[in-house]
Amino acid sequence: MSFTVYRSQDIDGNCEEALYLLTGRLEHFVGAESVLLEAGDTLVVPAGRPHHARCIGDEAADMIVAYSSGSRDFRKEQ
Repeated sequence: MSFTVYRSQDIDGNCEEALYLLTGRLEHFVGAESVLLEAGDTLVVPAGRPHHARCIGDEAADMIVAYSSGSRDFRKEQ
């Protein structure tokens, strides 16, 4: 089992982020909440919420990411 952790948290200040997991399993952290995602699951992260994920399955996690705006106010949380 591999555990890849994306430690720096992303923040999209002006738009929602929709994540559709194609393969693998993820534990996704949105603020203080933890959400388990499996292939076929969708998660919508509200604008301005810090988030990050880690792979918790035996295969790589692949996903489609879409934003509610073409112009993102993207930054890493300090």
